[in-house]
Amino acid sequence: MADDPIIPQLPADMSQSLMLLRASHDLYQGFLDALRQNTDDLGDPDLPGLFKELNAALTGFAPRDMEIRRLLSRFDNPTA
Repeated sequence: MADDPIIPQLPADMSQSLMLLRASHDLYQGFLDALRQNTDDLGDPDLPGLFKELNAALTGFAPRDMEIRRLLSRFDNPTA
């Protein structure tokens, strides 16, 4: 097990995974904030404002999504 080539990579993968988890949490929080800030007291949405903020959250998360897909592909295909 000490000769396992995956073991030395685990700390880097864990660090990257934690960064991506934080980014995912921030995306979720951005969605909640967009909903709260663009819904009035009666529950009626400001659709242009809501779409603008949701688009900003998704666009900001796009690079993290690419990192997630890349990291997942390494585990789906361990020889890559």
